[in-house]
Amino acid sequence: MSLLYKQSTLFIFLILVLGCSQKESKPAIIPIPSSAFSWINTANGGIQFTNLSKDADTYTWDFGDKSAISTDKNPRHTYESNGNYLVQLIVKNSADTHFTANSVTVNSYPIPVAAFDVAVGNDGSACFTDKSVNTLYYSWNFGNGVTSTLSSPSCVQYAENKTYAISLTVSGKGGAASIQKAVLITGVKTSPIVTPPSTGGCGSYNSKTLYKGPEGGCYYINSNGNKTYVDRSYCKC
Repeated sequence: MSLLYKQSTLFIFLILVLGCSQKESKPAIIPIPSSAFSWINTANGGIQFTNLSKDADTYTWDFGDKSAISTDKNPRHTYESNGNYLVQLIVKNSADTHFTANSVTVNSYPIPVAAFDVAVGNDGSACFTDKSVNTLYYSWNFGNGVTSTLSSPSCVQYAENKTYAISLTVSGKGGAASIQKAVLITGVKTSPIVTPPSTGGCGSYNSKTLYKGPEGGCYYINSNGNKTYVDRSYCKC
């Protein structure tokens, strides 16, 4: 075999090798990400999220309670109260973005229970003792137009002997609850039954006609036929 033949063969071989090595390589295919997550209730408003997303590089969480955004992969978040929250997760990579949202129920805070005791005095008063649990806020209605937001309100003085509907609504991180009791007041000292003056009324108070007494006092006649005095400013005569 001649030297010229060997050189020609080698030249052709190099051309084939170099030609093959210089072929354009195909670009890597980046998969489109998918977003998904699960969660569990822990304690005291806590939710542990487990990220089930695929092919994602970054994560953005919106917990649905107007708190700060999180970029953790598997965040734990504490809510301020029981309830349903729309949680959103956005995942990204260099190819695309994917979004998912789920309604997450927080139920780890204890549910409030409304309760109270009442002690009726022999002078038309009633004293209330709160027995509620798992509560932060109180709303009392004593059935005579008097209300309170205290946990242990002072005693209430009633003007008439009758049954009053006493209600208490409490609320906390676990929700709200209400209770109502019928309380009979019998100790109000009554004065002799009076007749409305012939001069006519001087306005109204809680849908009752007001009258002006001989010494300038302002009163209405209650259901027992007796005078109940109110502030003089209510009388308009």
